[in-house]
Amino acid sequence: MLATIGAEPVTLADVRVRAGDQLDMLDVQYRRARDKMISSALDSIVSERLIAAETKKTSSTADQLLFAAKGGSATPSEIEISAWYNDNQSRVGGRTLDQVRAQIADLLTKERRKSAIAALDQRLRTESNVKVVFEPYRLTFNNQGAPTLGKKDAPITLVEFSDFQCPYCQ
Repeated sequence: MLATIGAEPVTLADVRVRAGDQLDMLDVQYRRARDKMISSALDSIVSERLIAAETKKTSSTADQLLFAAKGGSATPSEIEISAWYNDNQSRVGGRTLDQVRAQIADLLTKERRKSAIAALDQRLRTESNVKVVFEPYRLTFNNQGAPTLGKKDAPITLVEFSDFQCPYCQ
């Protein structure tokens, strides 16, 4: 019971009749946002712990591990900067190579670092046999009586929503 009007109760069922769809949508949005945050934090914690263990094991710094994982230098060469400039003329807005050289070098350095982090992370996860058992919230549908294609016991069910009055769905 949420309230009373004299002797007459106002219940959650009454509220659900009035605002049930909005409450359900808010609940789904909350669960998705919560699970996204949990997944992101979990991924970050696993990566940090793997790198910390590897730096301790190898007596290396995190940067040394990164560049060893990727091989080579993090700093792009003039040839690579020029090649990127020539391949991306539409992105530089008519500026000369000298005007954008520092930004291109920074971009390529960040891309290499990101690639090195991903390679190191993947290697360490494989070597350490990391298993993530967190399951995000999944919406379930009652599809009984709906038209279907495929096997009844398929591991994945794809549900299509369509509106024939929608110009994109038509």
